[in-house]
Amino acid sequence: IQSFSAATGLPVPLAQQYAGAIPAQPVNRTGYREQYLVDYNAENMKINTSLHYRLSDDIEASYTFNYGYGTSIYTGAQRYSLKNFNISQHKLELTGDNFMVRGYGTFENSGDSYIADFVGFAVNEAYRPNAQWFGLYGATFAGALLQQVVQATGSPAYNQAVIDAILGNPQAVSQIHMAARNAADQGRFEPGTPQFEAAKEAALQGRVPDGALFDDQSRFFHVDGLYDFKNEIDFVNMQVGASFRQFQLRSNGTIFDDADGIDINEYGAFMQLAKPLLEDRLRLSGSIRYDKNENFDGQLSPRIAAVVSVVPNHNIRASYQTGFRNPSTQGQYIDLNVISARLLGGLPRFADKYRVSESTFTIDSVMDFTNSVLAGSSNPGVLVPYTHVPVKPEQIQAFEVGYKGLFGNNLFIDAAYYYNIFDDFITQIRVRQLQGPDGSILPVAPQTLPSLLSGDFRNTFQIYTNSPKQVHAHGAVFGFEYNLPQNYQVSFNYNWNKLISDLGTFQNDFNTPEHKFNIMFGNRRITPNLGFNVTFRWQDAFRWESSFAMADVPAVSMLDAQVTYRVPQVNTTVKLGGSNVLNESYFLSGGGPSLGAIYYISLTYDSVFRR
Repeated sequence: IQSFSAATGLPVPLAQQYAGAIPAQPVNRTGYREQYLVDYNAENMKINTSLHYRLSDDIEASYTFNYGYGTSIYTGAQRYSLKNFNISQHKLELTGDNFMVRGYGTFENSGDSYIADFVGFAVNEAYRPNAQWFGLYGATFAGALLQQVVQATGSPAYNQAVIDAILGNPQAVSQIHMAARNAADQGRFEPGTPQFEAAKEAALQGRVPDGALFDDQSRFFHVDGLYDFKNEIDFVNMQVGASFRQFQLRSNGTIFDDADGIDINEYGAFMQLAKPLLEDRLRLSGSIRYDKNENFDGQLSPRIAAVVSVVPNHNIRASYQTGFRNPSTQGQYIDLNVISARLLGGLPRFADKYRVSESTFTIDSVMDFTNSVLAGSSNPGVLVPYTHVPVKPEQIQAFEVGYKGLFGNNLFIDAAYYYNIFDDFITQIRVRQLQGPDGSILPVAPQTLPSLLSGDFRNTFQIYTNSPKQVHAHGAVFGFEYNLPQNYQVSFNYNWNKLISDLGTFQNDFNTPEHKFNIMFGNRRITPNLGFNVTFRWQDAFRWESSFAMADVPAVSMLDAQVTYRVPQVNTTVKLGGSNVLNESYFLSGGGPSLGAIYYISLTYDSVFRR
């Protein structure tokens, strides 16, 4: 206001009147296309190797090493450039006739990975900080109102009737917004210029929260064992097992709230019994498992199943299973600024740290309130207060019946139906808090509610929690394979999956098309060395919900094909094929990339260790 007053010569009180006439409407800074912020070239390298040693006829020891390295783009709550990301795994395993013991460790290294959004934000800040940009935008808008008042009345005196007439003209308001943006964008760094590249490079020198880079060196260790009592017990098949795992979060505060490192311990044990009856026509099995994560109560998971063979090669199965899903490490400990909001783990420490239950409302109700303000009839009654409930393990009860049958050694059919009931369904909810310019939490009052109209990582939180509603889902699968003469084969599989419950303001993350099917036709041995297969794939349109985007994904259909040729003289197999060979463009997720065809050729040489 002071700058506007000085630039126009208006007294400060009059300048305040014009500034106050700027309509309550969210305004965003002019962004940069993602192609200028990340490298779209994808590459990866994988190493998988193992060494096996037979200690005796029944006991074998092995060591396995897996390594992956690459550069790609990942979509989470934001778009991330996984640059020089790598992960390695070491595994030791000892197996015998009736036991197994194994342990492995997985080690992550984020390399030069970074948040693409943050780079664009940093480049904008480099040429003009937010406070200056929005100040210039507002001053230009107020100046346009002043200019039109002077033109209409010949005087700079504030005239509400003229202001109302201007703001009531959508075309005039749009032109003023465009002029304000153009003024604020003067001097903007354009992609490809030295200024843009220098600002981009500067953003990639710092680590979150001061820069765009991650610094994640997290690790995961797991040990488990199993013992089969088949040599000790005859009347029933009995197995027991136990496991221990530890997550070591080491993102140095760039993903998790783990500046001092966080270790999460889990352990579990199970027992499984199986018994064939009625001359193997009936097989009953049951198991019980106990698991404990140090952040949550222990979980007991019983399961029972039965398989009935009415006639040879035909059986009917039924099962009742219970299970659970612990919140992920991010669901527990993430604390990440994603510019438009802050992602928070669902443990009580984060609700306490950011006081997310104070003067806070669900984002859906904030949007309803915003719309009422923009429509000229502010309605605070639509706001829904939010009180955080700490996240806890999700529970599932699963019922399934199925049939599997073989007809004449030519036709194989497999079909099943399931019904799942979820309690404490793990989800996320976005909320916004009443805050002053200094970040202080404001009391709920008519004069403080306008602060909800704009949000960023300071006053907007996306936090993990559980749905208060019981969630129901069901579905079915059906498939068959049919052997035709001369080694030809045709197969078909169909999946139906439906979320019955509506989670309302909570994010459901179901993200599954209700219907999809595949039809395959092929012949592995047209000649002794030549084979082929062709697959048609289709999936239904569906609604995508995630922390990054909400979108409708249209139906997709595509054709895959592959030809295989064996060259026995050099022990080599050549495969030539493609996915989506007709190159129909499609996408599978909200905010995800458009996909086209992938064509490939591979050579497999299988003779190094043959004798």
